[in-house]
Amino acid sequence: GKLRPRTENWRSLLFSCMILSSKVWDDLSMWNVDFSQSCPPGVSFPLKRINELELAVLNALSFQVKVPASEYAKYYFLLRSMLIKSGLGGEKILAMDPLDVMAAKQLQQVSSQFENVKLGSKSVEKRSQSLSIPSMKAKQRAGA
Repeated sequence: GKLRPRTENWRSLLFSCMILSSKVWDDLSMWNVDFSQSCPPGVSFPLKRINELELAVLNALSFQVKVPASEYAKYYFLLRSMLIKSGLGGEKILAMDPLDVMAAKQLQQVSSQFENVKLGSKSVEKRSQSLSIPSMKAKQRAGA
């Protein structure tokens, strides 16, 4: 099945995509329980719901979460141009020089080199517990 943004589900879909992107991008991402406790007042995403949403998004993506630099650049510039055309970008975005072809190729090369180094790294640091407030307080009480 495919996930389609609708008026009833866009918040859940956006939230779960942001969580997933955080996990892909950050080496030491928060746990789902941390995300469930970080919602602003009036917004509730219980842990069970976050887990369901994450699994639904991963299934819809066939667990393919890597975004090539070329694809990222494509959508970055599309969104940037839409922002400029809408007038919501402000003066800062207008003052930025656009990325030329040579700079784009250099960015792709550096990105590829970084991915190769990261994939070749054998030492991966993992966090063993949630960063949630209750677990941090328990850790402090235990004297750790």
